[in-house]
Amino acid sequence: MHSERMTAPIGWEIVRITPDPDALKPTSDDLEALADAVREAARPRYQPDAEPPPLPSGSVEVARRGHLRMLTSVEIPEVPLDQLFDEDFEPR
Repeated sequence: MHSERMTAPIGWEIVRITPDPDALKPTSDDLEALADAVREAARPRYQPDAEPPPLPSGSVEVARRGHLRMLTSVEIPEVPLDQLFDEDFEPR
């Protein structure tokens, strides 16, 4: 082991601690935490029948695979403000 060959400068002391091999083994708490993490990772993050979130403005859904969607940008023509409202529109 590397620590057995290590030397210290003059005046220094080396403290060697031999670890307890039983303390290095996983405990039941470690195994339970690992099992919980695996269960959490296996849980679905989406509902297949749920309404998908709205698309960002200026995009169109092109394809879908499972919960993943492929979007593409769409050019939105800029409309002058005077064409947005009917002639009868009166702001409050």
